[in-house]
Amino acid sequence: MIYLLIMLIIPKTNSNIVLDGILVDSAWKKAYMVSDFKEFIPVYGKKATYRTEAYIFTSSKSIFVGFKCYGPPPVVEHKGRDKIADDYVTFHIAPFGNPSTVFEFSVDAGGNILDSRFNNGLIDASWDTDWKAASHVSDSLYSVEIEIPFKSLEYSRNKLWGINFSRHISKDKSIYYYRLPSPGRITPDMEFVRVKAPISFSMQFIPQIVVRRDTVRDFRGSKESEDYRNLAGDVILRVEGNTFHFTYNPDFADVEADPFTVNISKYPRFLPEKRPFFVYDMDIFQLPFLIGMPVMNFVYTRNIGTDAWGNEIPLKWGMKGILRQGSLKGGFLSVRTDSMEDFLFVRPLYSGRNYEMGVLVGNYTHSDTLDRVISLDTKLERGNYTILFVGAHSQSREGESLEGNFFTVGLKWASREKNISFYYQKIDSLFDINRLGYVMGGGYDMSVRLGRTYYLKKIPYVDVGLSVSRSRDLNELPSVEISPELSVIFKNGHSVMIFGGYGDANKYDPFRDTCVEFRAWNINFVSILNIPPNRVRMDLMVQRVYNFQTGEVGRFYTGNVELGLHVTRNFTFNTRLGVSEGAGLRRTISTMYVGNINFHKKLNLRLGYENVFSESEYYEPYYRYWTFVSYQLGIGGLYIAINNQRDKTGIINSVSAIKVKYFVTF
Repeated sequence: MIYLLIMLIIPKTNSNIVLDGILVDSAWKKAYMVSDFKEFIPVYGKKATYRTEAYIFTSSKSIFVGFKCYGPPPVVEHKGRDKIADDYVTFHIAPFGNPSTVFEFSVDAGGNILDSRFNNGLIDASWDTDWKAASHVSDSLYSVEIEIPFKSLEYSRNKLWGINFSRHISKDKSIYYYRLPSPGRITPDMEFVRVKAPISFSMQFIPQIVVRRDTVRDFRGSKESEDYRNLAGDVILRVEGNTFHFTYNPDFADVEADPFTVNISKYPRFLPEKRPFFVYDMDIFQLPFLIGMPVMNFVYTRNIGTDAWGNEIPLKWGMKGILRQGSLKGGFLSVRTDSMEDFLFVRPLYSGRNYEMGVLVGNYTHSDTLDRVISLDTKLERGNYTILFVGAHSQSREGESLEGNFFTVGLKWASREKNISFYYQKIDSLFDINRLGYVMGGGYDMSVRLGRTYYLKKIPYVDVGLSVSRSRDLNELPSVEISPELSVIFKNGHSVMIFGGYGDANKYDPFRDTCVEFRAWNINFVSILNIPPNRVRMDLMVQRVYNFQTGEVGRFYTGNVELGLHVTRNFTFNTRLGVSEGAGLRRTISTMYVGNINFHKKLNLRLGYENVFSESEYYEPYYRYWTFVSYQLGIGGLYIAINNQRDKTGIINSVSAIKVKYFVTF
């Protein structure tokens, strides 16, 4: 038997091009071109309605990618970096020869750019690197040119690279791919090619100057102000896919605060990380999971830089490193705060063809306090089957020493139309990693889920699911719940999702030191309405629950409506209305308005206002407003941030900062 291997080598040329969005330079005639795009949404596998052409070639210093997009007139907006309109193209590249690590470079018809990074299905949209793009709109098409310098990209020269191209069309919310992803996958399938790249080496110095004033109200009600004038900076070194990042006196005043939400559970809110230093390259610390499994995050970086009450603690320095050698990958993170807290995480990970195995060690120390966790995880994928296991042991010391264990096992079988999954999770009462991670509750959770996807002619996707779960939290009796699910995605991009649950629940009541048993139910309705280029999202939830703030069982209502408006090419406006009431809480209403104004894609002004009105004694009414101004020079620039939060008596928290950040790349 004879096998013939045909390997594509991306063309290389030293011809110069003018980056203007018009693909007329002679170099494009030598490029590798693809046009056989297929529809991913709304009709999977259908030949693309509108023709799309993608081109790629390299020079000694850069990768060049071009698109020609025929079809309906695109939506053109001026939005600034990392904000794009709904008519855009994306170049996907996996430069380590493994589709689990994918970099994406997106450009819309207005020339706005967005770069992001996928690792094992987790997206990092805050990832930024230095690259350029231009677009051009004519009567019959719009075209895009992209230049990505090799020094701005992490890669391995000894492996085949994966590439793919995609296009998003606002008119009918359709998505085209050159290599069609399997349904249910987040990252696309790849065509593997040989790229003649130079030795991968780059170094970035990011000096920063921060002038800041913080005003807060202390526990006595008096106001205190403190001024900061800090020299800060980052050093980032990359060599053949290995990364070292050091930050000194990092300041995150230009990161927007979290919106208000009502929390009636006994667990703190899980907040997404927004600070750039902690977002980038943190996927290696994420433990494997199956969809539907409860949250188990042993590295919860929102604990770093805050105290137990959520107040900010400045960081002195932080170090992070990612090392790759063949199938072995390792990472470490070390941070010290201004209050002499030390955080350290170390994680080696080995990835085989169908499996991966990793270890995580986390350590937190402050004065006489110690939190430590050691975990082992493994994930095996073979055909349609997935098996995973996570086991962990914790040690904590604050006056006395405590030790506890955690483990979870998950099984999943999935095809294009059907899936079934099972998980079991057990947490000891003494398992405590509060300063390191975010793990909800104790006791055990067990669940079985059945799912089915229907592909119809008039309605592209209909997902139906049914889950049966049994759980027991600490100090409580077992609870059983049955949860049906329904999701419908229409051709025009509209979607409707309905989730429910019904069962007997048992909650420990700290007010009466007893266990409350009751019938619990919940109905969640989510609707996303797309009216290009505008968008409306509505979330409604009605449930019968135990309120851990009031000690009452009753109906609880909460709803949110979000509206995104495209006013002009340079101005977009978003508003959000949230209402919560019930189960012993009086009505709480929150409103938020955010406007984004962009001038020539460099100067960006973002204005926001949030007002929280509550009739309940558990939430203090307040309002806050913020202004973020940025003038971007590549991925650096000048940033001005003003963020004030006030209640009836005056200032709760006020931050005013001027930050200058500039990138020097070698």
